Amino acid sequence: MLPTRRRKEEEEEKKKKKKKKKKKKKKKKKKKKKKKKKKKKKRMIIWNTFIAITQKKKERKNEEVVTKKEEKEEEKQEEERETRRGKVARASEHVPYN
Repeated sequence: MLPTRRRKEEEEEKKKKKKKKKKKKKKKKKKKKKKKKKKKKKRMIIWNTFIAITQKKKERKNEEVVTKKEEKEEEKQEEERETRRGKVARASEHVPYN
């Protein structure tokens, strides 16, 4: 081969090498870490406290029932008083006092 031809070939090779640039590596995206949910500790309920709590709940319910009953009784008493007053008033109209 002639030296000129060689040079040309070498120049072409150099050009090809220049054209072939290193490919940039793609940066990997960092994955966001998921927050771990805190697990609630399962505590053993002390039997005495459990009983105390249930008793309090029952007492509250009983109080509500008792108050409702008292209110009903009061209403009945008021109605009875009104009816008595009405009866007394009617009786006094018919029978005058001596």
